[in-house]
Amino acid sequence: MKPFLLLSKQSTALITHCLQSSESTPPNIMPKLHINRQLAREHRANPALDPSYRNTVFTQVQQRMLCAGIYMRLLLPHRWPTNYSQWWECDFVTEGILDNGGGFRDTLSDISEELCPSSGNVPVPLPFFVRTSNQGNSSSDTRDMYIPNPSCKDFPKYEWIGQLIGAALRSKEFLVLALPALVWKQLAGEEVIWSKDFAAVDVELVKLLEMMEGMDRDTFEFMFGKELTYTVVLSDQHVVELIPNGSNTVVRYEDRKEFIRLVQKARLEESKEQV
Repeated sequence: MKPFLLLSKQSTALITHCLQSSESTPPNIMPKLHINRQLAREHRANPALDPSYRNTVFTQVQQRMLCAGIYMRLLLPHRWPTNYSQWWECDFVTEGILDNGGGFRDTLSDISEELCPSSGNVPVPLPFFVRTSNQGNSSSDTRDMYIPNPSCKDFPKYEWIGQLIGAALRSKEFLVLALPALVWKQLAGEEVIWSKDFAAVDVELVKLLEMMEGMDRDTFEFMFGKELTYTVVLSDQHVVELIPNGSNTVVRYEDRKEFIRLVQKARLEESKEQV
């Protein structure tokens, strides 16, 4: 689809037509949510106190929609008309703020910050995304990116995030998620390229594997000896085996290209389930 759109002079009109043809009917009554942002701020300061993250704005919004009985039937903002720019009204507990659209947008901003914090020096309040390895590399121009957490299996919540992304696309609202092109390409069904796309996740690993492929035997033995095994560390810092009993199998020089292939495959597909 993308190559066709790039060649088409009517790409904007075609996208608009696709959005309009897949619209659903919005609700007659705007959902009104009572959100306690003080509890959310307390959780953000120390997420370890509540692993269930029930006090985040993200969870409060999702759960209150569910309790209202409209989560599956009524709240489908990802397919509402493009001019339907507000998906719920907010009553911020103890704040006395009346929502004329600003409160709704504040919740989107809070949700964005909970999913992918803009600061690299604060804990991540929600488990759905983890910081990329580049966040520890100050020389990278993609050091602020996040990637879906390979360890998180709460797939209904990922679906909810996808609905919010779709709704933001239609309504032109802002849901700021610092995700690399690798993730967006997977969502769009595009081919991903290791050297280009994964460099936005872990540029040092890309460089290391490129160097490993071209090095001679003596250099390989000097750098790795018998310490390199068929394992790899994922973005969530979990170590996985690339082959059966991989943690006890040493990578030989003549097998290094197969090792590289396995590492690339494992890392490119580490968040496949979540995407």
